[in-house]
Amino acid sequence: MRFAPCLALLLALLLVSACGGGGGGGAAAVIPATLDARIYESLSGTVHNDNPGGSIVRHDIWCAGDLSNNTTRRAFYSFIVGDLPPGAQVQSAVLSAKQYLVVGTPFATLGDVIVDHVDLGPTLNAPDYSHVQWSLDIGTFSSSPDIGRRALDVTAAVRADVAAGRGVSSFRLRHRLQTDIDGQRDYTAFSSVDWLEAHRRVSLVITYTAP
Repeated sequence: MRFAPCLALLLALLLVSACGGGGGGGAAAVIPATLDARIYESLSGTVHNDNPGGSIVRHDIWCAGDLSNNTTRRAFYSFIVGDLPPGAQVQSAVLSAKQYLVVGTPFATLGDVIVDHVDLGPTLNAPDYSHVQWSLDIGTFSSSPDIGRRALDVTAAVRADVAAGRGVSSFRLRHRLQTDIDGQRDYTAFSSVDWLEAHRRVSLVITYTAP
């Protein structure tokens, strides 16, 4: 029976291995995933503050600034964040678009282009030009007339929308001043929602983890 101790030791080692001995057990690492959020076209566009003639909503241009009659424009982009899986935890979110046209001197006379986190309701309409529901000036989107892509970290805004169960994240782009009242066109134009090329398209890229 001199082999009995060896047999007992072998059984003990097998039992430790089956139970995850040596620190090999534990939860698997959570790997972040990425969602390129779909644009919500009917909640995206430009609102013209054409007082006293009333406001106009357009869905074919995205501009911020003023016109020669000193009326003003603000651009809106909305994205569907309801495509995130249940229980998703937003790690980061970046809004990006191409600044492709600058008319006049909007950055010199109207200031930087800043972003508001807004609630547009079921439709984009005239009151959304100045309506505020969530947060004003969550960051500077552009501070230069140079043509090229612009990006802004909007993690806090998207995280708040997801946590509140809102299926859409909406952003308003505007220069700091509405108009310089000089009778000249001063505005900045950004990506159209139907531009699909990577270097021109508008995007909201969300990095998240899910259970």
